[in-house]
Amino acid sequence: MLLIEDDRDNTQLIEEMLSAEASAEDALVRFDLETCSRLSDGVKRLAQGGVEAVLLDLSLPDSQGLRSLSTMREQAPHVPIVVLTGAADKKLGIQALEAGAQDYLVKGRTDGALLVRSLRYAIDRKRLERILEQQVLIDELSGVYNRRAFFKTAEQQLRLLRRLRKQALLVLVDIDGLKEINDAFGHAAGDVALVDAVELLRNTFRESDIIGRMGGDEFAVLAFEVGPEEMTTIPRRLTKSLAAYNKTPDRRARLAFSLGFAVVTPESGSSLGHLLKEAEEDIDLKKHGRPKPPGKPPLKLELS
Repeated sequence: MLLIEDDRDNTQLIEEMLSAEASAEDALVRFDLETCSRLSDGVKRLAQGGVEAVLLDLSLPDSQGLRSLSTMREQAPHVPIVVLTGAADKKLGIQALEAGAQDYLVKGRTDGALLVRSLRYAIDRKRLERILEQQVLIDELSGVYNRRAFFKTAEQQLRLLRRLRKQALLVLVDIDGLKEINDAFGHAAGDVALVDAVELLRNTFRESDIIGRMGGDEFAVLAFEVGPEEMTTIPRRLTKSLAAYNKTPDRRARLAFSLGFAVVTPESGSSLGHLLKEAEEDIDLKKHGRPKPPGKPPLKLELS
């Protein structure tokens, strides 16, 4: 668990309460506590992953009020957050619940049992939320985000990347010839080809990158912290994976991809919709045989 609190006395008190609860014979849960005193440090720690829950003071040296909560939720939307407020800030605590916090605790009026119970329930509720969310936001066939979920998640990450001055790459992927596979071998074979294509994408991109099905045979990937070299290495890795896939014995349907790219820079204010349009134009330029603009990455990867 990550505690973000600049008051040393309160930090020590929380450490002691958690330690006492963990030492009890009937303890059901124990938390490994990490601490930091600034929101910026908390954001960096969250980015590293492995945080089960956040206990967040809403009055920090570098951030105040609900802005702290919104910043943390943008960084890690699936990590449950319990906020800490002063005795005179109960209204702020309720506003924090409305803004996405799982619970709020009032400083000086919280004991160890209440603290542990609040954190346990926050984690359990967030876990249930994620299960329900996945049922709504995951494409049933491919197992990746559907269009709505991709937009929601990618837009959150784009805001964070720009604030951190990081670069990203949006890749649009068309599965070429899927209709022909359906017509020749049936829709079951088309479904298998689509699932196999997603597996190739997962093996090509990092686990932290966001993959979504835009509809039909079109997928989008938001790849984080990429440089110019990935413009060529991504198609190269896909070429290698596709070649191995298509050479598999008894493979009835062969896969081919068309790729479009849009670069996301810290200076760019382009919306996700605009970036997708740019990537679509990237694909169309190649498909219609027009010359590739100078400096553009490879637009299409096709193996038959």
